[in-house]
Amino acid sequence: RNMLRSNARINEIQQQLVDASEKIEKLEEIKKRFHDFNSDLQQAEIATRVQRSRHTFHQPAEEAEPPEKYRYIQSLARKGIGAADIATILTISTHEADQLVKLANLSRSD
Repeated sequence: RNMLRSNARINEIQQQLVDASEKIEKLEEIKKRFHDFNSDLQQAEIATRVQRSRHTFHQPAEEAEPPEKYRYIQSLARKGIGAADIATILTISTHEADQLVKLANLSRSD
């Protein structure tokens, strides 16, 4: 009797192992598809960024807008805030802020 019970238990465990193995294979396939999708999505995002940058590169000068950081600097400079304070606010170097404030002042005089 014990032998029959043991054999039945062994068969039951073997079936559970087969079921578990099939589930693992299915999960690995899902993981692979997810990884492939994620990789494709990243490539699409890179392609989109490249296309956007090409688009802005080929825009006529009158249509091109300055990057957001430069608009902030121009706005702050118009309010009379100095380059050192702008550098602190935007966490950029004082030298860069000074150059950008000068450019903002030049564009204001046009």
